[in-house]
Amino acid sequence: MNFTLVFQPDEYYPTISTELLAAVPEFITVFEVDDPADIYMVIGEFSRFLIASHTNPTLFQKCVEFINRSFELGGQETQDMLWVQVFESVDDHREVLPQFISHLSPYARTLFEAYQKACLETRNHLLKRGQ
Repeated sequence: MNFTLVFQPDEYYPTISTELLAAVPEFITVFEVDDPADIYMVIGEFSRFLIASHTNPTLFQKCVEFINRSFELGGQETQDMLWVQVFESVDDHREVLPQFISHLSPYARTLFEAYQKACLETRNHLLKRGQ
């Protein structure tokens, strides 16, 4: 049996920075939102903004709603970028986790749980190799 992998273009990915600024106008970036090369940096900066906003429930909810919408509208490229830039950052800040998880959509929560499971499996694998 032969399988062909077909890459589906992610039409949302190139627009995510401008979508972010429209959805969360409180967020200001130093990077070029129109430059596709800066998307990872913009979203990385946004993840730090998200974490800092956890003491402002209204703003925090707005940020997580943007993430939920991006997971729904984006394709694989968008999801990979959010996984790396947002999930990794949030997972490093345990004080934010309960609030973050409670605002995730069911779909985004499933992806976040898969992320955490993959991290745990990787850590356990590395620990076993080290022994």
